Amino acid sequence: MVARMLAAYHAYPEKERIGLIAPEIKDRNTTSKTRYLVPKGKFWFQRMTLDEPCNDQVLSVITSGSLIKAGIFNDTGLMPDHFFIDYIDHAFCLQMKTCGYNILLVKEAILGHRLGDKTEYNIAGAKVTVSHHPAARRYYIFRNRMWIWKRYAAIFPNFIIHDVLAAGFDVLRITLCEKQKWQNFHAIMKGIYAGLCREPAHKMRKKTQTGKIS
Repeated sequence: MVARMLAAYHAYPEKERIGLIAPEIKDRNTTSKTRYLVPKGKFWFQRMTLDEPCNDQVLSVITSGSLIKAGIFNDTGLMPDHFFIDYIDHAFCLQMKTCGYNILLVKEAILGHRLGDKTEYNIAGAKVTVSHHPAARRYYIFRNRMWIWKRYAAIFPNFIIHDVLAAGFDVLRITLCEKQKWQNFHAIMKGIYAGLCREPAHKMRKKTQTGKIS
């Protein structure tokens, strides 16, 4: 996997633009192909499978199995550890994008991975994948979502629009398929409140017009 990512990077014509190299994710809990978020203009997006050998247009990837250029941290800062777990990778990818770096997603580099305890359901003929995250994790997901929305709504509205839709779909899946619905909804409301009404323990570092991190 690593060798294939490095080979794709060395064959890429504009290496200086790449900040992170990522493998294709194969979720071991489902039969569905992973779909990646690609911008279609400033306000819209497409969720697409990786059909070409490489893609350098994706907005964000999970950082499991990825390779990050050590030198870019001078521009981007480190990952926001106050996120604790969920959305730390999205926060870093979007911050990296604001600093002028792209992600190189490599089809032949495959990472077998499990994202939660996913189960597939058939609802009215549609295949629905449910993660079954515990309530405590729902809190962090929605708290960190709010921080991302506040920070990047004006810069990456396409990512935010997608994530708002994804949040609604999460609530629908919990309603239809998951147990402990009350615990999950209570954690979600606490997470939304914390994300909207509190600032991160360490505010996200912002790039100034001079290109320096403040």
